Amino acid sequence: MSIWSELITSHLKTLKASCTDDVLKFMLSEASMVRDKNGRVTANGLGDMFIYLETLENYLGTLYRDRAEYEFEQIIAKGWTHPEDLDVLTKSLEMEMEQKIALNDKLNVMSKDLAAAKHSAGIASSAKSSFLANMSHEIRTPMNGILASSELLMDTQLDEEQSELGGLINRSANSLLTILNDILDLSKIEAGKFTFEKVPFNLPEAIRDACDLNSTHAANSEITIDLDIEDGTPTVLLGDPTRIRQVLMNLIGNAIKFTKQGRVGVGVGYDCINESRYNVIIEISDTGIGIPKDKIEKIFEDYEQASESTGREYGGTGLGLTICKNLIDMMNGVIEVESEEGKGASFTITVPFDIANEASTSEIKKQSDVGSRDYKKKVLVAEDNVVNQRVAQKMLAKLGVDADIVFDGEAAVEAANNRVYDLIMMDIEMPVVDGLEATAIILSGTGPNANTPILALTASVMAEDKERIFDVGMKGVVGKPMNLKTLMDELDRFLTV
Repeated sequence: MSIWSELITSHLKTLKASCTDDVLKFMLSEASMVRDKNGRVTANGLGDMFIYLETLENYLGTLYRDRAEYEFEQIIAKGWTHPEDLDVLTKSLEMEMEQKIALNDKLNVMSKDLAAAKHSAGIASSAKSSFLANMSHEIRTPMNGILASSELLMDTQLDEEQSELGGLINRSANSLLTILNDILDLSKIEAGKFTFEKVPFNLPEAIRDACDLNSTHAANSEITIDLDIEDGTPTVLLGDPTRIRQVLMNLIGNAIKFTKQGRVGVGVGYDCINESRYNVIIEISDTGIGIPKDKIEKIFEDYEQASESTGREYGGTGLGLTICKNLIDMMNGVIEVESEEGKGASFTITVPFDIANEASTSEIKKQSDVGSRDYKKKVLVAEDNVVNQRVAQKMLAKLGVDADIVFDGEAAVEAANNRVYDLIMMDIEMPVVDGLEATAIILSGTGPNANTPILALTASVMAEDKERIFDVGMKGVVGKPMNLKTLMDELDRFLTV
């Protein structure tokens, strides 16, 4: 009986304490070995030993292999009756040890390379975020002037041609803003920095808003939007209304874009999970071009559309549905698609929501009942862009707000020290003294506005920017481009009508 047979046979006796006989038989079978009636295993060389050890590691784990090697060493150390085999075994074990040392050195090098690559990726990600933040600010600032001015223009007396051109400006600017938001949202999702609010909101109102905002687009294409909300659907829920509107705006907008004639249906239903939690089910269907069945999964991938011709004919970045799916997934919901090419498509989202308490419900309904504002308040606005100054002044005047306008943070501090304001709105990126520094000076001082709420009026909408805004003591954010509704929503928190 060779040294190899005796070592393996001895080790199998040890394994009997922790393994059943069936396990040992299966393992020996995998190693192409057999035991005789006395329990001895036939092994004819170092190759068989290696096969046994590898099989042991594959089926029982690295720990069992390490223990086997240790046991073999102990047996050898006590003396052996086959010196010629002992010499071969010792050399083979030394060779295996050298291989393990070399492998360990290689793993250490790979670990260092991986750490360096991770560091480089972190720098690249930081540079990307910084670039996107800067570009977002630079694009949103003029976009604020275009969108707000066109909104104010559309509210004046215009003839038919002027109204058409004003609407074209507004829609084009909104399309550009949608692309910008999509790119920023995807970047935040990829970086794991996307956050959700959990606030009371009016579900039917959010859905109607999405339908109303798309109604002009639909009317221009001679398409009707049919909204049907099932009786009993919960009204005031806890969630992120902005993200719900974003998903609905995208799905309804897509339905209109890909429908040349017919209708877009928006059906809303619910499923009770328990007395305080509901699944909200929203189906957006259309009579458009539809999606080939083999392309349905592909449409949720980044920058993907059903086909290249779809992108050329209908436009778009291919990001909207990717973002929708990510948003729904992060809200613990699901999005499903049914479609037949040439016969339209149906997107169904199911999202769980908690029911808001009675106090929140009453407050939301009260806000929903107010259609316009006349605050009759005095507000300080710090803004360095001349176009945005005029836009802010006109929007605030429309809401009954008398606004003092200053060009930079230093002037804002001086104005805040000279008279009392009901509210201060502060741009972040300004010359001389920026908005954050000016806010800190005002709130930490002893002037008449040390306790006056300050809102950020800014194009900086990245998560890091908002964190800096709230850390300095600001109470809210009015993002650029701003519109009357979002401005009223924020002013309602601080100004009583």
